[in-house]
Amino acid sequence: MRVFTVIPARGGSKGIKGKNLRTVGGVPLLYRTIRTARFAWLDHWNKLDVAIGQNLTANGELTVSTGLPIVSTDNPKIAAFALRCGAGVMKRPKKLATDTATTDDVLLDVLKKLGEDARPWNSDDFLCVLQCTSPFTTSGDILDCLSKFAYPVTASAFTVTRFRKFLWAPTPHAPRGYEQPGPRPIVLKNAPGRVFRQDFPVQYTETGGVYMVRIPEFLRTGCRVCSPCAPVVVEPEWRGLDVDEPADLELADFYAARFDGQVLAGPAGRAAAGHRRVANEG
Repeated sequence: MRVFTVIPARGGSKGIKGKNLRTVGGVPLLYRTIRTARFAWLDHWNKLDVAIGQNLTANGELTVSTGLPIVSTDNPKIAAFALRCGAGVMKRPKKLATDTATTDDVLLDVLKKLGEDARPWNSDDFLCVLQCTSPFTTSGDILDCLSKFAYPVTASAFTVTRFRKFLWAPTPHAPRGYEQPGPRPIVLKNAPGRVFRQDFPVQYTETGGVYMVRIPEFLRTGCRVCSPCAPVVVEPEWRGLDVDEPADLELADFYAARFDGQVLAGPAGRAAAGHRRVANEG
């Protein structure tokens, strides 16, 4: 079995300038992601149940070949920082570093380059995609996604948080008699009676933190989320935070002290005692 970990990290960002190198709790987002990836494969592999490994591999042996996490970027500063943090770097073409380029397009580019030196992809080859702007992803989240492939039919897995809220959408046309200027009102046809939040049917929203997919299925569909798919619930809900706006950075800083205290207290955390020194060198 082979798992290829890819971290997309382009230089441009509209919401937050230089977002992927911005710090949360004094640690750059990119470093957090690289650290999490390396811990998943180096420090926590033995926590996977052997039965899972037997289902995942053709010969029944619990084996994995991961190599370094690969950072796909168009930015020299990000590339240099990623190398210092112990990741591999793959240069991203300019056409895939625009606001309109999709993550799946970037992943296809990475696999095309990897495939030049790799044997043909099979169902035991996986693509693991980690998002820099999810600072509270853990190595456990990654391994929980991998464990979902104990079922041979699973094509992809990804992290989610539970969602129990009222949803409203603006109507395309103003209701009759509503002639005030400004945004159109929100109208919900056949609005259900108000219910208690705990009585809502459980729904899930993607965190973007971790995606994992069988490579042949990804190449067949061109999408990292393909069916049958398996969600991995992230708890508590704040761990699903996606840093996209300046206010998200402030919120992430608030949670960082709690998160880092828990993560760095474990075996993997003690191995990263010097993470702030490395981060500050960036």
